[in-house]
Amino acid sequence: MDTLSRDAIFLWLIVGVVNTFIGSRVVMLVALLLPIFSILRMFSKETYKRSRENLKYMGFRAKAVDFFKMQYRKVRDVKTHRYFKCRNCCSHIRVKRIKGKHTVCCPKCGKEFAVNIVF
Repeated sequence: MDTLSRDAIFLWLIVGVVNTFIGSRVVMLVALLLPIFSILRMFSKETYKRSRENLKYMGFRAKAVDFFKMQYRKVRDVKTHRYFKCRNCCSHIRVKRIKGKHTVCCPKCGKEFAVNIVF
């Protein structure tokens, strides 16, 4: 059982619980297809294709997890810091929230750029 199959079963449980409150036939159909998808993946003899699918899913999942972690950090640090994106390498830079214009150096690529922090 790989990560994609495990997450499909976990999603099946969540959709099943949601469907008890909603009672939609479309949601019920999705809830029925998720475990079938997971079981077919587990018993497939084309392991190379399943591993490639799992690798693509893991890349997508990592991006989604990183996005939500960054959103959590932004909310957590809203009173003390600001986050900016480097214009060169697109990495996120955390800057103390001090009013005014600042020159920030990206630790990843070394590019300097100006930021303006207002309250």
